[in-house]
Amino acid sequence: MNGQQLINKIRRYTRTNSGTFDDQTILDILNEEYGMVMAKIIQTTGDYNVAGKCLTTTFKSTDGLSASETGYDGTYPFPTDLLVPIRVEVSYDGTNYVRAKEYDLNDNEYSEANWENVFSQDQPFVRFYNNYYKIRPTPDEDIDGGIKIWYEHRSIGSKGDGTSYDITLTTSPALEEVFQPLLVWLVCMNYGMIYPEKDNPNWSKKAYGIEQDMLRFYSNKFGRTRSLNPIIDDYS
Repeated sequence: MNGQQLINKIRRYTRTNSGTFDDQTILDILNEEYGMVMAKIIQTTGDYNVAGKCLTTTFKSTDGLSASETGYDGTYPFPTDLLVPIRVEVSYDGTNYVRAKEYDLNDNEYSEANWENVFSQDQPFVRFYNNYYKIRPTPDEDIDGGIKIWYEHRSIGSKGDGTSYDITLTTSPALEEVFQPLLVWLVCMNYGMIYPEKDNPNWSKKAYGIEQDMLRFYSNKFGRTRSLNPIIDDYS
């Protein structure tokens, strides 16, 4: 369903019209709830791609860079619409890409200040921080498109290219269609909070049932079989 179809259903259940519950107010509430629904799905599925994308950027040599420039000390800002980082791959020749393994600061027993001779281009590493990431080691020269970062993006707001993730009158939410009515009931619940005398307890019941089905669906859709490989020490 697109935004207009969702609005039509919302007005049907709340018994409103464009004069008593206008389009922009509904869209504002709709997108706020949409963002929270997508966050719940991502929380349920863990590291699986629900609303994912890949961004390619230049992998810069540190030569001549100042502390304020992108790439200095192997540091890059996250994409503006990033919610959860998933995977980073880098190329040191512009052709072949290698996955950068994630590491914790305490995993490196050597110096983070003088790391040039610690890390190898055969096995790059990446460290995620609050709003940026660091790659070790850096290339000998700038590599156009040398970094690929996969990530879960925000489902509301700006994409960073002048367009928007928001639901509009003509666009649809990135949800399986069978679960899109959840957004309808959530907006109805918001309407009931604004006008308590018009609240209907069935709205929250419908929302809860659909939400539980939705979370089970996405949990199973992106489920995987995990195996445990124990380390066996021989003390004989």
